[in-house]
Amino acid sequence: MSTTHKPAHPASTGDDLRQKAEKIFRKKRDLPSEDPGKLPPDETRRILHELQVHQIELELQNEELRRVQLELEATRTRYFDLYELAPVGYCTISSKGQILEANLTAATLLEADKSLLAKRPLTAFIAPDDQTTCYLQLKNLFDTGQPQSFELRTARKDGPFWLQLTANLAQDQSGEPLCRLTLHDISRLKQAEEELRASSDRKMAEEALRESEERYRQLFESASDAIFLISPDNCQIIDANKKASELYGYTHEELLTKTSMDISAEPEQTYQRTLETQTIHDHDIRLHRKKDGTVLPVEITAQAVVLKEKPAMLVAVRDTTERRQAEEEKTKLEALNWQLQKRESLRRMAGAIAHHFNNRLGVVIGNLEMAIDDLPRGVGPAYSLATALQAAKKAAEVSGLLLTYLGQTTGRCEPLDLAETCRSTLPLLLAATPKTINF
Repeated sequence: MSTTHKPAHPASTGDDLRQKAEKIFRKKRDLPSEDPGKLPPDETRRILHELQVHQIELELQNEELRRVQLELEATRTRYFDLYELAPVGYCTISSKGQILEANLTAATLLEADKSLLAKRPLTAFIAPDDQTTCYLQLKNLFDTGQPQSFELRTARKDGPFWLQLTANLAQDQSGEPLCRLTLHDISRLKQAEEELRASSDRKMAEEALRESEERYRQLFESASDAIFLISPDNCQIIDANKKASELYGYTHEELLTKTSMDISAEPEQTYQRTLETQTIHDHDIRLHRKKDGTVLPVEITAQAVVLKEKPAMLVAVRDTTERRQAEEEKTKLEALNWQLQKRESLRRMAGAIAHHFNNRLGVVIGNLEMAIDDLPRGVGPAYSLATALQAAKKAAEVSGLLLTYLGQTTGRCEPLDLAETCRSTLPLLLAATPKTINF
């Protein structure tokens, strides 16, 4: 950055000084002068006049020089205050990206000695990840002439330092293009943005956690199974849902004073399973005890979880009383169905036997009838064959009745002589009755 000094008053020309000197001399002409010696009086007076005027002219020039020097010092001071001590950094960059000039603020922001900045490439002070950005922005400035504004990080010993750079195109005295670069410290702004972003992320995380806890609580309370959170250290119940209170008959506050063994009808097995925090217990069948002492079968699913950075056991308990009753009823029905199937099998087998027996009886009856027809009536063998034929027909009737009972033939309704029926079945009863029983 260069500054052009314009004095408060224009520099006095020689004629002006001469006139001022003449005026001052006329005021002082009554002063005594030195003896001119042997020169003519007029010449002596002229020379003395010239010398005195020249002396005064020199004094005026000296005063003007001192005034200009004081103004120059004041200007230098203002330049130092406005440029070197400016709150922002100023740099002059060549078209090759080299630093030609920089103020003290820029040197401080770049963490470098001001005397060592000249002829150094600007990218030497930029973080490696942002050097390409810096190069492209400066190239775009020199190519288009349009001002560029961008943010990047410097390579400082204490870590990345954020700067906002504003680049404008300029020319030096020979007409070569230059870049006037303004550097603004935006590290605090970036830090505030990061803190705001972190705060926003934290709030979002807290909101997500709150929503997750609400969903967990809704699922926890609306579950159809009794759910417990149990500490693996001492088996203490940490939390329980509404279903647990309904199932065991305890209030929520009472459950929180209990351990997993207090609600178990098998305390030792429950204690051992609770300590196995690294294992998922899936569908364990256990016996638990209600507040009124009722023992109920339950199915347990347990898993190790972390609750507020502490280990815990998430235990789901399902009452299997109705399921066991259903299973027992199913077993009974299956047994009954098996009996029915056996009966159906026996019925079919009996029907097949009856048909087979009936067919054989038909053959026997036919042969007996033909044998009787071939014998004379009243002969002894004829009587025996007639008796056998009669018994065969009775057996055929019994076989027919069996088939009717089994539903394989259609029965008919007709009057029944009970006396005759008893007499006809009496020989069969006598044959089947033990000899120790007498009629």
